[in-house]
Amino acid sequence: MGNESQAYKNSQSVFRGGLLTGGAPFTKDGVYLDGLIRVHNFLKAVAANGRADCLKLLFCGKLHIEDIPVLYKF
Repeated sequence: MGNESQAYKNSQSVFRGGLLTGGAPFTKDGVYLDGLIRVHNFLKAVAANGRADCLKLLFCGKLHIEDIPVLYKF
């Protein structure tokens, strides 16, 4: 991941607020939606490839979806 991409990801973690006056979604909503989409896509890939054995890794604690291939040999 490039420096700009990493900087964006870091800012997502730090700033999760929005406009206090309203009219815009909270940044945290976008962050949570991004995570939901990543998990959904992971579950679709697991189902499509018949790899239900990979699901247990989602319950091992805080884990980034991109770390799963490192922890589990596909």
